[in-house]
Amino acid sequence: MREITEWFRGHVPADLYAEPPTVVVDREEITVVGPIPGEESDAAIAEFRERTRAQRMEVAARAEDLFGRKVAWGCAPATDRSSSPTSRSPS
Repeated sequence: MREITEWFRGHVPADLYAEPPTVVVDREEITVVGPIPGEESDAAIAEFRERTRAQRMEVAARAEDLFGRKVAWGCAPATDRSSSPTSRSPS
């Protein structure tokens, strides 16, 4: 599991999220979650999804081939923001 986490830390573009993402690995899936840069609103999340889709798909395709698991992406509040702890999934 640590190998997968380290791989993502080296392959997710540094400017994709506002902070390094959290990588959660289970038997079937890898989930990458981090705070989006700027204000966190429904409109900002939608813009983030569209703007980063190609980058995320490229990283996911490489990881799926390498690790044999599907990759899911999500957004979470930044650690220094006052916000709901609910994750949001940018697909």
